[in-house]
Parts: sequence; structure tokens; C-alpha cells
Amino acid sequence: MKSDNTKNLTIPLRNWFYPLDYLSIKQHILNLMTDPCNIILTSGGMASKVLIADLMLENDKNIYIDIGSALDLIATKKDSRGYMHYDEMKHYFNDLLPNNWEDPIYDSIYQEAYHQLGIHLHKNTHTIYTVDELNPHSG
Repeated sequence: MKSDNTKNLTIPLRNWFYPLDYLSIKQHILNLMTDPCNIILTSGGMASKVLIADLMLENDKNIYIDIGSALDLIATKKDSRGYMHYDEMKHYFNDLLPNNWEDPIYDSIYQEAYHQLGIHLHKNTHTIYTVDELNPHSG
């Protein structure tokens, strides 16, 4: 059952850990934490671990759960891990999804996810990169 005080924050699909993005996201979450004890669910990649550690310093009474990529497929129709199938997941979550789940108003999410999520699945895993190739800001 959804609580009346559920709050959501949308972050970029990847690369959101740059200092200004991270600090504004962290502050926004702190502003949303209006109860003495909150349940915070994150799904923001590796930076979620840092965020949870920082938020625990602010309020160690909260419950922090990193759900990771568990809902990528159902939320974006993009398999970010290479082993899930959308139709199966949709069937599994059918009772929880709104009636307009397949409405075209969500198409922009699917298009962005197509280009931003799971890109590691399409790269040659045997490629060796130099430090300069991995860090475009160096040199």
C-alpha cells in the first residue's frame, strides 16, 4: 500500500556522481526526509553506496535500501543486466502497475534508457583502455 507521504526523486540514468549533481541530489533527499524515521530506496549505481553512507551520517534512524538494477527492466523496458525478459517481469508485476503502463507518455523514458542503460553489455569486454581514454578530462 502506498503511503500518503511517499516522495520520489528522479536522477539521471548514469553519471550522476559529479560533485554538483551529487550534492544537489543529496540535499534534495535531506529536504524530503521530514519524518524522524524514513525509508529510503535507492537505485543509482555505485554512487548509491556513497549516498547511503553520507545520509546515515545525517540520520542513522532511517532505513536505507539499495534496490540496484532490480527494477530497471520494468521501469525502462531495457535489460541492463542481460538476463531478464520484459514480458515475464511485466506479468510478475501486473497487479502493481498502473492501468496506463503501456501509454506512449512514457516513451521518452524508454528511448533514454535504450541509450543510457546496460551499455556495458554491448562493449567488447576484452578491450584494454588507456587512462586517457577512460578519463576525457585528463591531459
